[in-house]
Amino acid sequence: MAEPQNAIPDPTLAALLAKAEAAQAEVRAYLIRCTAPPQPVARDWNHWPDDPSDPDLISTFEARKRAVRGKTTIETWCRDNGIGKIYGKRLRVSSWRLTKCIAKRA
Repeated sequence: MAEPQNAIPDPTLAALLAKAEAAQAEVRAYLIRCTAPPQPVARDWNHWPDDPSDPDLISTFEARKRAVRGKTTIETWCRDNGIGKIYGKRLRVSSWRLTKCIAKRA
C-alpha cells in the first residue's frame, strides 16, 4: 500500500501536527457551544428567587406601569395575592405572578 503524498516523515512533527489538529477541533467545538443559544432553565415558580436582581423581579413602579394601576393597588395585591416580596428594604414584584394576577381580573 502506498503512503499518502502528504505524509510527514518526521514522527515528532507528525505527532505535534496531530495534537494541533485535535486542539483545533476542541476549539471549534468550544466556539460552537459558546455561540449556541442558551437552553431555557427550568424554574420552580413556587419559590422566590434569592437574588433581588433576578430578571423576574421588577420594581413596584414598573408593576404599576404594566398593570396600569396605582401604588395602593399594587401594594394590596402584593399583600393579599402574594405577588411581591421584600428584599432588604425594597418591595420587589414577581412579573410572572403579576401577569397571573392581571389575567384573573381581566
